[in-house]
Amino acid sequence: MADWKARMTVLGRGILPFVVVGAGVVGLMMFGRPPGVAKEPVGEAKAALVQVASPRPFTGEIVLQRDGVTGPFRRVTLAAEVSGRVVEKSDRARSGRFVESGQLLFRIDPTDYQLRVRQLEVQRDQADEDIRAVDVDLENTRRLIVLAERQWELEKRQLARAERLAAQNAISENGLEEAQRAELTARNNYQTLVNQRDALRQRRRTLLAARALIETQLEEARVDLQRTEVRAPLSGTVVKDHVESGDFVKLGDPLVEISEAGKKEVRCSLSLTDLMWIWMAAGVGPHGEIAPQRRFEVPPTPAEVVLTLKGREYVWSGILSRYDGTGLDVETRMVPCRVLVDGTEPVAIRDATRTLVRADSEKDERPVAAKPAASATGETLGKHAARGVETAAADGADSPRETADAGGASDAKAGERIPGPPTLFSGAYVKLRIRVRPKVRLWEIPEAALKPGNELWVVRNGRLRILPAPVARIEGARVLLWRSRCDLRDGDLLVTSPLPAAFDGLPVRVADDALRQTSGATAPRPSGPHADGDANANR
Repeated sequence: MADWKARMTVLGRGILPFVVVGAGVVGLMMFGRPPGVAKEPVGEAKAALVQVASPRPFTGEIVLQRDGVTGPFRRVTLAAEVSGRVVEKSDRARSGRFVESGQLLFRIDPTDYQLRVRQLEVQRDQADEDIRAVDVDLENTRRLIVLAERQWELEKRQLARAERLAAQNAISENGLEEAQRAELTARNNYQTLVNQRDALRQRRRTLLAARALIETQLEEARVDLQRTEVRAPLSGTVVKDHVESGDFVKLGDPLVEISEAGKKEVRCSLSLTDLMWIWMAAGVGPHGEIAPQRRFEVPPTPAEVVLTLKGREYVWSGILSRYDGTGLDVETRMVPCRVLVDGTEPVAIRDATRTLVRADSEKDERPVAAKPAASATGETLGKHAARGVETAAADGADSPRETADAGGASDAKAGERIPGPPTLFSGAYVKLRIRVRPKVRLWEIPEAALKPGNELWVVRNGRLRILPAPVARIEGARVLLWRSRCDLRDGDLLVTSPLPAAFDGLPVRVADDALRQTSGATAPRPSGPHADGDANANR
């Protein structure tokens, strides 16, 4: 029995591999054939389905967005113009206080300067008396000269008679000499009086010059006396006070530092690309008839200065006014610039729903329609200041109700006071939005139409054409191309959907819904006052 089991085991081990191999061959023959696939005719490739959009000429504004820091437009250090002890200091002359122009801040001991004024007044009066005394002497001398001149005339006639008599031997020589002696004495007396008159005239001129010097010194002393009262040269906030009542100050010692109110400057840095758009909008370039100063100054451009607090934007209007230096910063490779903000109150307030809010007064602050907001802005800051905010208002809702329905209800109700900063403080971090209209021809396309490698996939006659994309600027969901360097044509369709393998000449077909969208007009464009600025506008 044991031998039988051993023989069967050996036999099973020898036959089993052949059985498994045979079963596999039979299964492969029965089930291993692939299903039949219909072969496409040679030369007829299947067209890829694509989504498309149409390019359109760009006619809008470009928003340049940068960060900035506010600072004072003018900061004045008020110094002592005379020496002395501070006998009075105003409570307004302390750090953080607001002072009006001409307001008294300090009083320096005026005693010495009052005595100096009095001394010079006495010297001036003495000089006047000396001049009057000379005038009296001049008048007396004038009268004596008249008498001496008459005496001289008489003596000359007497001498002439004596000479005639001497010629006739009718008078002795002694008599002739006596007549000559009398005439010489009269002439000498007359000349002495004339010399005395000339000396008095010169003395009078000297006294007048001395009096003029005293008068000048008196004016200087009076000015010094006025300078003992130190007044604010402008309206602003006291940044720092250096002295207290009782301190002795010398000429030139600083007293207070005042930051001017009403005007602020925002320090920012613009790239050369940003400045290129500003130059193009202003028509400034390397060629053409341009005033020399315009080549070295930034074109004045309206700008929005935005301070964000608790989800609400407070907007001031400003002007890009000047370069802050003469060229590029060696570290950042940016051009420092200054934006001038002329005005303390914000011209617009925008809440989190982008609702435009205007503060008419402290009693009535509520959302308003777009047109009144733009009008009020223009009345507040003039044509330059109005431009930026008018653009934002024009892109907004037509009414408070429409705005609330579209983007959520505004939290500012009629008659409700809107909290916020009363002025634009120095040192605040703000955003700048500079809106320009370049005077060049551009194409506007959706961002999805720009393919990797700066390429455009254009559908022409059912075939894909790959064109280079001369990108001028990317703003959010739109791309701007230079029309002069782009081979796009009117009526071209740009592929916005991805393709697994795109090559020039690939057969494509446009989706029906995409064709309907592009036939209506153009690709959609972001709208609203922040559509351009909220995205990465400076890519």
